[in-house]
Amino acid sequence: RGRPGGASAPIRCPGGMRTNTALAVMSSIDECVWCANGTYCSVGSSVETPCLPGSIANQSAMESCDLCGSGKFQRAYGQTACEICTPGFYCKQGSAEPTPCPAGQFGNATGLYSAGQCVYVPINFWAPLGSRVPEPCPTSGFYCPGALRDELYGGAKPVLMPVGQSTRQEEAPAV
Repeated sequence: RGRPGGASAPIRCPGGMRTNTALAVMSSIDECVWCANGTYCSVGSSVETPCLPGSIANQSAMESCDLCGSGKFQRAYGQTACEICTPGFYCKQGSAEPTPCPAGQFGNATGLYSAGQCVYVPINFWAPLGSRVPEPCPTSGFYCPGALRDELYGGAKPVLMPVGQSTRQEEAPAV
């Protein structure tokens, strides 16, 4: 922030650069300092600002941070790279945290970017919130109609079998 050669206004460093705080008076834009990786500097900045979670600055001299792309996330401040979304979760663009696949669904791949990529559990399986793979239905006392047929829990947990009933149907020869 100096006034070059009697200028009427202080020097404003361009985006991606900041004021050189080591100098009492700046006499030229050439004295501005590049902002470091993981930070950004808007026009006229005197300090570097760390990128917020969900965004990165993967090089120096950035005027703004880039959002993490779809299927990626970043939970820390001042970072230079995003992390790939983990199985059982999806990450929309700019995610600071992965979002779990809904209960009754699972996501067994990395880099999912929407809830629509999570898969509904089939018959004889169930899945709690954030599942990577569906769980097999317990062998006795419960049944699992699948997410789309389960009116009680939507496939989020096994259904307690009513006493005296069975869901197994078998063909039997007529007598």
